[in-house]
Amino acid sequence: MLGAGEGVSRVLGVLAYAALARVLTVDEFGIFTYAMTLGLLFGVLVDFGQNALVGRAAARDTGEGGHIVSAAVSNKLMVGALLAAGGWAGARLLGVSSDEAIVIALMIVWAAALSALDAVRGFGRSRGMMVSDSIINGSESLLRVASVLAAWFLGLRLVGVAFAFASASLVALFVYLWFVASRHPGHIPTRVPVKRRLAVFAEAAPLGLSAIAMAGFYRLDQVFVRTLAGSEQSAYYGAAARIVFTAGVVAIILAWAAYPELSRASHDKRAFRAVLKRSLGLAVAAGAIGTVLIAVGAEPLLVAIYGQPYAAVTDILRVLSFVVLFNAVSVIALQAANALHLDRRVMVIASVLVAINIVLNVLLVPIFGAMAAAALSVAGEAALAAALLAAAVRATRAESS
Repeated sequence: MLGAGEGVSRVLGVLAYAALARVLTVDEFGIFTYAMTLGLLFGVLVDFGQNALVGRAAARDTGEGGHIVSAAVSNKLMVGALLAAGGWAGARLLGVSSDEAIVIALMIVWAAALSALDAVRGFGRSRGMMVSDSIINGSESLLRVASVLAAWFLGLRLVGVAFAFASASLVALFVYLWFVASRHPGHIPTRVPVKRRLAVFAEAAPLGLSAIAMAGFYRLDQVFVRTLAGSEQSAYYGAAARIVFTAGVVAIILAWAAYPELSRASHDKRAFRAVLKRSLGLAVAAGAIGTVLIAVGAEPLLVAIYGQPYAAVTDILRVLSFVVLFNAVSVIALQAANALHLDRRVMVIASVLVAINIVLNVLLVPIFGAMAAAALSVAGEAALAAALLAAAVRATRAESS
């Protein structure tokens, strides 16, 4: 059921992008995808590991899950508002246009609301609310598509579309929060003391630091393309990246399914390696199929989704298609590392790769544009997959020897 909800959400995400490509000019689309990436980067700061904390507390059924989810939602909305204001002010100080600064702020609000929604969803899933989780996951994406179409109908452009995105995520958050609270009356308080909210933020910090390192690895490429190569290249890269992101859904679902088995087998290294091998086999098969399909059908796929102007993205998408294959390995390897409590090692690996990625992007993107970012993404994903898998395998051998 979770897989169906996530699959529908990814497909609707592509439809939202397809609508955006027709509502906005290529330059505006580039600005929007850049602002969205910034929003998601700030969203990691907004979360700071609190979602993982919510899921863990609720799953253990200690009675603290509801209080933690309330504290997390409050923290996220407050921090999100502050970061949105700071993002707008910082953009203006850097000479960014008024419209683009507003879009950046609205995308931070959008990401903060989605992060808060994920906290509520985590609590609901831990209480067995799988059907409603899939419904809200798909509904939020559907609402996003509808809001883009409404902005299109009303003749709104860049700022209007960003406002539509932010509004859709906030509506989904408060509707689902009300629904979950009504199903578990008394479990989710409407107010949490400031001291308790700060304690939740501090308790989640170790998880948050690891998440920030991973986010830096996955999100900075779009930022570099926009700032170093311009909005048109940003549009092209964002269009291709969205298709690749959607194609990775099969590996994500397999990783979700594998994680409980890997966790249960973490004390039996032979069983752990068997689960890891089986999960990797399925994920690699799915990733290879996705890579081939995207590489072969790149041009018709781009034209069908975004329109004829995006046929120019064909070569970029063919290069990026290999991310689907390597990401299939890295998502399984990451879950294996998490099951073995290798959080610190994951953070070190991601941080080192981020540093290398930053240097190479700064050197190559101004010369080769989005194609350089695509090639670096593939190389980085391959390196991440190899490093995470090696860490997990090494840990099982060390402990079994």
